[in-house]
Amino acid sequence: MLPVLARYAFRSMKKEATVLSFLIFPFIYNFNFHMGFYSFAYTLPLFFLLVGYCINHSENFKFRNCVFIGLISGIIILSHIMTFFITSIFIPNEIPKKS
Repeated sequence: MLPVLARYAFRSMKKEATVLSFLIFPFIYNFNFHMGFYSFAYTLPLFFLLVGYCINHSENFKFRNCVFIGLISGIIILSHIMTFFITSIFIPNEIPKKS
């Protein structure tokens, strides 16, 4: 799921950036995965899902979007805390602010 969700995140940023999704293939079986840090490897697709979802739905933000972001963030924080910290750096820039 990592290449598919990376493509989703890159495409939500810019349509021409889908070519960059092929650069994610070396990271599928990375060092952390081989050393047994499966929880970290499993949260990487969730990171790309959450970033792409926030970018795609930043214009039309509703309560159900907050629930989805909360659920995925909860799964990420229970799986690996470092991925959650990285996600929390990217996500606040994409959520619209009320004026």
